[in-house]
Amino acid sequence: YFSMRTAAYEVLMEYYAARNMPFEMLLAMNKMRSRALQSTLGSNAGHLPESQLKEGLKRDNSLLVSFFVGADAVWMVGFSQKGGEVLRSNKSGREIVALSQKVVQTFSSPTRLFMYCRSGAKVVPEAYAHSHELYKELFLKWHDKFKAESVRKIILMPNHYLNYLPFSALVTDLDSENVFHSRYVAHEGIPICYMPALPDYGNANSVAHDEKRSLVLARGDYTKPAYYYNNDVHDPDKPTGEPLPLPGAIKEGKDVASLLHASEEDVLLEDAASEFNLFKKTAAPVGVVHI
Repeated sequence: YFSMRTAAYEVLMEYYAARNMPFEMLLAMNKMRSRALQSTLGSNAGHLPESQLKEGLKRDNSLLVSFFVGADAVWMVGFSQKGGEVLRSNKSGREIVALSQKVVQTFSSPTRLFMYCRSGAKVVPEAYAHSHELYKELFLKWHDKFKAESVRKIILMPNHYLNYLPFSALVTDLDSENVFHSRYVAHEGIPICYMPALPDYGNANSVAHDEKRSLVLARGDYTKPAYYYNNDVHDPDKPTGEPLPLPGAIKEGKDVASLLHASEEDVLLEDAASEFNLFKKTAAPVGVVHI
């Protein structure tokens, strides 16, 4: 990934940052997406006017944040109805990717978390500390902006390995005594939406004009017993284990439904968000299914 081509793109980021040209940087980031993705989006990809972007962000009261992972830094552009802002990470892009890999590999491994509960393996608290570092590098600025401008939701356009990083799981407040008592972005109740490329923001606002409807399903917990949360460490498969809560999931689901203009009967929450209802609802044509 970190090739001559990446270095050329990074020079573009330096150029736009030095001249305080956030919208031009945003367009450049968008054009760096894969050719296959651009072809899927159509011939108008990358031609969203700045005025249309600001109009959409104002209408939805949203904050759009786009990322570019370079070798020397991670570049970020944040856009709200008030305009754009450019931010460069303190750590290099290579360091950010390495930290992200450690966090994803540890957080997605029940075995590692279970071993920490049994023997105090250092890899888990280290991953929590890395997650907090990533929060400060990649999200703290936008979190503050979210609160200061009373934004309703944040729209993220990740790049490279950041596509695998769940921003809602980044640690905002690290409890070094007991990492499981740490707080996450999800605890802040910030609705986060993801978009693969810039034109999709404009298209999402016209979903209501499409003949096909949208279907949204959301639950406030993970229904399968969680191996590392409120469970007996001596018997991780104990069926009475508490479900893993998903803070903010219901609110995010409602916000996505609003963005997609989904009808009330096509928004299934909690127990209604079942596999049976999913198959039942998708028997008729559906344009977008968000779970």
